[in-house]
Amino acid sequence: MSIVNVDDLQVSVVEEGGFFTLQGDHTEAQIVEKLRRLRENRFPKEIDFVVHRIPWTERIASEMIETFQYYSDCKIRWHEGFFYDSDVTEPFFSVVKAAARIKLFKKLQFTNELTMEHPLGLEFAAIMADVFREGRHLDRISIHNFEVSATAMQILSTGLQTQSNECLSPRELVFSYNQWIGRDANGGTKGPAHYLAEALASNRTLVSLSLNNAHLDDASLAVIVEALIGHPSLETLQIDSCEYGRCSIEAVGQLLSSGSCRLVELNLQNHYQGSDESQSCMRMEYFVQALPNRNPSLTSLDISEHDEIEEEDANLLLRNLWKLPNLRSLDLSDNGVSDFVSLAKNLERATPASRLRVLDLDDNDCVEQLLDLKVAEESAHLEQALLQILEVFPELGYMGEDFASAIDCAGVPTTVGQTLDRNRCFGLLARGGTIPLSVWPLVIAKADKDRFLRHKPSWKATILYEMIQGPAFGGRGSV
Repeated sequence: MSIVNVDDLQVSVVEEGGFFTLQGDHTEAQIVEKLRRLRENRFPKEIDFVVHRIPWTERIASEMIETFQYYSDCKIRWHEGFFYDSDVTEPFFSVVKAAARIKLFKKLQFTNELTMEHPLGLEFAAIMADVFREGRHLDRISIHNFEVSATAMQILSTGLQTQSNECLSPRELVFSYNQWIGRDANGGTKGPAHYLAEALASNRTLVSLSLNNAHLDDASLAVIVEALIGHPSLETLQIDSCEYGRCSIEAVGQLLSSGSCRLVELNLQNHYQGSDESQSCMRMEYFVQALPNRNPSLTSLDISEHDEIEEEDANLLLRNLWKLPNLRSLDLSDNGVSDFVSLAKNLERATPASRLRVLDLDDNDCVEQLLDLKVAEESAHLEQALLQILEVFPELGYMGEDFASAIDCAGVPTTVGQTLDRNRCFGLLARGGTIPLSVWPLVIAKADKDRFLRHKPSWKATILYEMIQGPAFGGRGSV
């Protein structure tokens, strides 16, 4: 990163663009001058506009809105607007509404930098609802680190409801590190999750929903997931650090079973234990039972950071991946898997063959123990187990960074690493014994770009020789 100074106007420049920052230690006059110079110099690149707890005044708001409008009129788009503020005043509100209305930003993020107990005020919730309604050009809106009451969420969620067929922003909605509390002001039983669920049930344009570190209990999470069943456009759902009990997991299964499901990425990372001790861990049998007979859309699944998930649980999931025939990536890192032999037990190839390419097992004891292999008999058992896994998943070529380092320096038979390399380059193409000539360029390109083969030229040459050996010699010789 470098700093570009244009008449004392500092813009931190990176390859893709830059950052323009207004700090809280600036005076009103300094902020106004920096905004004026930003207009005069017309910085041409896509930048991030960062506002960090500045002293909001009418004059600052007016200059900021003028700057937004100027760059929008110049047909320049900015990447993201970051507003780190808890002092929500009328000048701040006017800037927020302008940022949503003026077609300048692609994304907007609002973060409270005080304690999480700082509430999302009702007036700010109403402004954010307007942002949802007016910012149809926005790709993402993020709200971080607020205490969100039921009443605030009821107001906020009105902006997410889709009326008729209009295209409503945002395509991506992120709530992270927010604390969801309370019931509605009228003494009812609905909490924040229920009001968000009602809005999601009527929304038809959301593509990505992230509830990061939401700490939702099982029942609240189930209400939100159930509202998404049948959603026509949702492709990414991240609900990490929640209480994954039977109700919410069954709701996830219903979501994946929906005939209109378009979900591509699902994140169930890091179980959060709430007040119900019966939900002290994510039960893999619940998840497997909830999986549909077939879901063709899901390609990425993250079930990392669950200490209670051991090799038997992971094995149960692997034996049922036939239900997710197009799954490419499965993250089981930072769990309690300690034994590759048990992990591979009773695995059988699915028909059609699994498309799994990534099985991340980093930060599990089974990977850490690779470095301790000293006995040849242990090494033979490990080789058999790993080769069985790679046979069941013929496109599997990556099992984590730590795993890749371990097999290069530990006593793991070289056949394991070589099979991983073949799977990445050949995949299913070599299962028929020969590789059609028509796909040679694809295989050569894969081998040439493969980062694990970059420093292994002799082995890369061997892989390419194996590729041509069938069709070039066996295939043509039989003609």
